[in-house]
Amino acid sequence: MEIDERIDWIAQKYNYNTELREALKRCIPIMIENKSNPEIELLMKTLERVEIIDFNSKPTKQQLDEVENRKLNGKNKHVLFGTKDKGEYGKEVALGAYHSIPIFDENMNIVERVGYIHLTRLAENSQAAKAYQSTINLSHLIHELGHAWSSQKAEYIQRENGDFTINIGMSTTNCKVNKENHTVTEDDVKGLFIEEALNTLEEENTLKKLLAIDSVNQIPGYVPSEYQGLMKGVIESFVQNIGQLPFSKAKILKDYTDLEKYQEILESTDATKNLNSKGWNEQKKESFSKVQELEGVPDEMKAEIQDFFGKYKHVFFKTEQDGHFFEKLDNVLEQLFDFNFIKYNFNILESEKNREIYLEILKKITIEAYAPLNEAKEEIENYNKKKNEILINHLAKQALETRSERKRTKRFYFSNRRKNK
Repeated sequence: MEIDERIDWIAQKYNYNTELREALKRCIPIMIENKSNPEIELLMKTLERVEIIDFNSKPTKQQLDEVENRKLNGKNKHVLFGTKDKGEYGKEVALGAYHSIPIFDENMNIVERVGYIHLTRLAENSQAAKAYQSTINLSHLIHELGHAWSSQKAEYIQRENGDFTINIGMSTTNCKVNKENHTVTEDDVKGLFIEEALNTLEEENTLKKLLAIDSVNQIPGYVPSEYQGLMKGVIESFVQNIGQLPFSKAKILKDYTDLEKYQEILESTDATKNLNSKGWNEQKKESFSKVQELEGVPDEMKAEIQDFFGKYKHVFFKTEQDGHFFEKLDNVLEQLFDFNFIKYNFNILESEKNREIYLEILKKITIEAYAPLNEAKEEIENYNKKKNEILINHLAKQALETRSERKRTKRFYFSNRRKNK
């Protein structure tokens, strides 16, 4: 069945309106460009599994609860869920999101899952709607489909004791299950910000192809998310140097084998070793403390900045020095995400000194990503060349073997013909 035909079938299944159906037909072919057949099939299965629900205005929590209750249809009434505080992430109802709920039996075994996406329509006469030629917010549609797509494979993995892992692309959430009390509690979350940054990069690339533009900033009325700017720029540098394929395999297929080699290269750099030292944290704290020197900033705003850094000291000044490189990269992205919520207190437009303090703090954060990458670039490039040579040789050998097999088959065919005569 062709892609458009499958989308028509899915649209009929969920009673989508014409505008949403046509938006999917425009976005999906671009999203699957350069993807493998297994990846493409996972996206189509995602569309079949995950209903897209669009609202005319940003939904309230109550409205989303009503959607969830309808989707659950009486299931999970015996389960009590507890969520982990993710800081500034997800504090408010978003304009769009991918939702997923595991369904438990009476013994607290996961037996199925329910997934849906909610979107908020654009105002009919808005600049973005005119640019998209649709009131469907294509930016949000692509982004949330990206999360759902990367959740299609191995989203929930449950262990014998009942505890389980939620895998949404590069994000992994560990959950504790109390079978006696029927409670589920989030334990720890890793990779959340890498997932968001990668998803945003894919979103931008898809939009640029769809609208034939060089930058999403060319879209009239486009509202960037918190993941754009520095967060997206950092992950884009890693994708450009390492390659898109290892990230795509990890995100969608849950195959980390390619990415692990690059992780080894990055972890072996002197920059990574230096950034893991206590001395680096002290240097960083010294730069952050300079907020006291901000000019033209009221004392209460300076205190607000300091309180913010204190509240999230486990993010900005991690004391744990173990963990793999991409876990640390996720921490850098989380720092950038959180910093967005306090950066306007620096009043950088009114003072050059304030701007210097602001940039010094940002540099201390971003250097934790860029210093290891810059040092590892040459080794990564050499590794990629070697890997490509091996691939080319393998394909050439495969082609020769196929050609030889055809010749043997042909000789066998003519030999049999002569015998039959």
